Amino acid sequence: MFEVPVEWVPPEGERVEVLLKRLRGYSPLLGNVPIAGVTGANGGGKSLVLVAEALFDLAHGRDVWSTVDVVLGDLRSRRIESLSQLLAVHNATVVLDEIATILPSGSAQSLPAEIRVLVQAARHRNVTLRWSAPAWGRAVIDLRQVTQAVVNVQPMGRRNVFKRAELWPEPLCSFVRVWDTIGVKLDSTPDKILRRRLLRLRACPSWGAYDTHADVPFVGFPDSSGVCIDCGGSRTRPKCSDDRHGLLGLSLPYSLERDAPRAPHVDDIGESTSPVAGHALPESLAIAGGVERTAGDR
Repeated sequence: MFEVPVEWVPPEGERVEVLLKRLRGYSPLLGNVPIAGVTGANGGGKSLVLVAEALFDLAHGRDVWSTVDVVLGDLRSRRIESLSQLLAVHNATVVLDEIATILPSGSAQSLPAEIRVLVQAARHRNVTLRWSAPAWGRAVIDLRQVTQAVVNVQPMGRRNVFKRAELWPEPLCSFVRVWDTIGVKLDSTPDKILRRRLLRLRACPSWGAYDTHADVPFVGFPDSSGVCIDCGGSRTRPKCSDDRHGLLGLSLPYSLERDAPRAPHVDDIGESTSPVAGHALPESLAIAGGVERTAGDR
């Protein structure tokens, strides 16, 4: 029989003090890199690294918006339930765990408008972005193009899966490498190493600060064909409106009813104070009505 994962309970009491002590001595892997990713095999510690970096930011007074709940005493992240929330984020860190569930790398679409706006306005809004994926090539191309560093997590010392009733055995440690991704070609993988570290998972300040068995949230539209992943029904694109343009920081959409030049009306010409318009009115009306005029009428 396989073991059933124990229900996650946020750290309490002395456990919080132990993790906070570790956090005070934690040296962040990504530092001030504005846009960075974390890659590695499932169960190797990707989310653990993401949460550790998020806790470091929270401990230094920075808000964190995350798709995975981060809880350590009074340090708590804000949950991302909709991509539209990203449009209002300022002075914060955004954590998108398992980015492939939001937009697969094989999707024909580009980045969702909300993420595109977040990336383009990140410097002006003082926002940093952290994402994770099983591999560098699994992240959508548009996101890889703006990512400046990526952390690769390689699990080591896994327990023997044939001797323990665990579907996802916990590695004893992970070898972490930080790669420079600036200037990397789209069909290549990063090869310039900036930093190395051997990470003991249970000694990490983020161990227990999140639910490692929680379901991955589906935000946005993961199916590029427009099919709902739950019921199989069709999903339509958002309707273009003034409000949506305002949320995305775009100029108002062109509207024929509002912006197009309006054809002159007879009453408008008749009420004109211009003598030219006043004398031109009878002739224009006669021509429009098909009335034949004689030389005497002129």
